[in-house]
Amino acid sequence: MPARIIYSILDGKKGVVLDPYVGSGTTCLAAKLLNSNYIGIDISKEYVKDAENRLKNYLSYKKIVDEEMSKHVVEKTFADRKNSNGNTGKYRNGIIPPQTKPPQLPF
Repeated sequence: MPARIIYSILDGKKGVVLDPYVGSGTTCLAAKLLNSNYIGIDISKEYVKDAENRLKNYLSYKKIVDEEMSKHVVEKTFADRKNSNGNTGKYRNGIIPPQTKPPQLPF
């Protein structure tokens, strides 16, 4: 999944992927396989070591990422949606509702 997200956001351009909770390194691994630069951060030395080991053996994951990327289809890029006001979700009409006052807590 991270490979498809990285590919969608960077759209084939060079960039830096930042993963502030690197864990086992899946996001950094995907970035490396997509020829992007990456930075992984974690407070756990064990996770950092695991991520480093996975990154050393990154080519063993190439088939998995290639297979995932073959499923990736983008009908409209973010720029296309933005330019045609094709936003989705609660702001799709381009109008952002006014902020409401947060509820008062009883204490």
